[in-house]
Amino acid sequence: MNDTMARLRALQEIDNNRTRALRDCQRIPREQQQRFSEVEAVRVRLERGREEAKRMRAEEKNLELEMKSREEKLEKLRIQANMARDTSTLLATNHQIQSIKDENSKLEDRALGLVERIGELEKGSEKHEKDLARVQGEYDVFAKACEAELAKAKEELAAHDKKRAEVAGGIPPEPAELYDRLLQARDGLAVCAVDGESCVGCGGEVSPNDLVKLRNGRDVVRCKSCSRILYIDA
Repeated sequence: MNDTMARLRALQEIDNNRTRALRDCQRIPREQQQRFSEVEAVRVRLERGREEAKRMRAEEKNLELEMKSREEKLEKLRIQANMARDTSTLLATNHQIQSIKDENSKLEDRALGLVERIGELEKGSEKHEKDLARVQGEYDVFAKACEAELAKAKEELAAHDKKRAEVAGGIPPEPAELYDRLLQARDGLAVCAVDGESCVGCGGEVSPNDLVKLRNGRDVVRCKSCSRILYIDA
């Protein structure tokens, strides 16, 4: 096998390893962000529950003040009813009293509903607090592992880049340009083996004449179907 072909094969192996390291560098932060989003989702649920409970407590307080004001008005109306001098005035006052009582009854029902809902929200908040503590702890461990894994992947990527430059530097311009074009056009596989009489990259048949050239190892032979650079293992 000539030096150019040996370097092309070595370059393909380096690029395979480099691609894996590059994918890891892209994958790890993405996975970490996904896990962080899960933590934030729990945090958002907790905060929403707290805000809703806070809003309802304020509404409950306003209802209490409104009912107190209506009770004071009722007391005044009762006094007026006791002092009424004619039936029409008494009837009108009693109608006002009943209307306020009916409204107060509705307000009381609303206040009771708020109390129940606040209780449910508080229980939910307790659960969300526990969930948040759990997922935050899990995320912290996961993030630490991601940092170590990412640092390793970056180190490997830098080593592959350095080795690639050394190997590529010894390849003549024409086969180097051909390799780079094929690497882009053939999903990162520019150089591939021949299995029997077939190209491993596409399954295309390799002619007897090309097989002889490959065994001699003097020429750069390409697949007639996919154009990849071919080699035969010794």
